[in-house]
Amino acid sequence: MELTLESAFSPGGLVGNLSYVLLIASMAMRNMFWLRVLAIFSGLCGIAYDVIWLSNPVGVFWETAFTLTNVIQWLLLVREDRRLRLSLEEVAIWKAFFPNLTARECKKLFLASERLDWQAGQTLIRRGEKVGRIYMLLSGDVSIQVDGREVSRCGPGDLLGEMSFLSGEPANADTVFDSDAILLQVEQEQLASLIRGSEELGHSINNLISRNLVKKLGKQNLRQLGLDPLPA
Repeated sequence: MELTLESAFSPGGLVGNLSYVLLIASMAMRNMFWLRVLAIFSGLCGIAYDVIWLSNPVGVFWETAFTLTNVIQWLLLVREDRRLRLSLEEVAIWKAFFPNLTARECKKLFLASERLDWQAGQTLIRRGEKVGRIYMLLSGDVSIQVDGREVSRCGPGDLLGEMSFLSGEPANADTVFDSDAILLQVEQEQLASLIRGSEELGHSINNLISRNLVKKLGKQNLRQLGLDPLPA
């Protein structure tokens, strides 16, 4: 096809131009799902242009390879999206305890976690022992003790074992359940792998840990000032 102003606005020219417009638009997409969708339509327009108007077998081959690659990647995204879909119970936990994570980030955390039930009086972490896991308390109350003396308390939404996760040092206190409790348990190595594997998820988890530490320090300071009495 000869390149002229008339050919650029002919049916074939419009299809060829549309192929490039869609390709440029796909590159502007931050959402990978829609990037792949636009790339697929760009490839289809390119195939039609090469077959019908250019009769270009080389172009057809490469446009087909480009389109099939994006179709495969799109199907993988759809499968991943289904795998990372939250259940109703997980949605409730996400909104209550992880509102700053995206749904996909939260699902990845759930997949790496184990839900556990503990009874009142049981000890989760012992002072001086290495802690190989980090815990999120979903329900119940925990007493933080040093030599049998309570120094702090934790409730739903608090993390346990995060200091050992950050420092690599043994626990500096005992954690004893004051009531039956439900918690999420994540192996420290798995959590570290999640953080390394996704910059966004790693940033969100680190923020979660930081906020929890600030919250605990605030409670501890208030207690030292006698402004935060223990609940009955």
